Amino acid sequence: MRTHLYFLLVTTMLLCSLVHAEQTTTDDDWIEAENIINQITLPKIADANFNIKNFGAVGDGKHDNRSAIAKAINHAASHGGGKVILPAGIWLTNGPVILKSGINLHISENATLLFGPKAKDYLPVVKQRWEGTEVYAYSPLIYANQVRQ
Repeated sequence: MRTHLYFLLVTTMLLCSLVHAEQTTTDDDWIEAENIINQITLPKIADANFNIKNFGAVGDGKHDNRSAIAKAINHAASHGGGKVILPAGIWLTNGPVILKSGINLHISENATLLFGPKAKDYLPVVKQRWEGTEVYAYSPLIYANQVRQ
């Protein structure tokens, strides 16, 4: 009986609070949101393709392709950017993929970018955000710092 009364009391309090809840958004909030959206521009990536296989990558899930992926990214960046393509296959990388300005990392259909399990491969530590706090930690799997587009 006591449990029923407690449940009724809590339910009544919740319903009363919902009835008296104030509106938390205004028309001005939606106008501001629209203004923010209108300021966002899509990146302008060069119309050039760089297939990682042309840089020595092997998509068998066994070979470490970190060097080949980095070569493709560096080559693309030195030629004004473009799309670095991982075609169908399993592309193992023992360490992070570090992007540069003007690069679109494109993982094709039926392609898997597989990251190695050893923590030491994700050193040195890099500055990043973790739950809103800036920290130095292991590199994220895909990392970009001070880049544009």
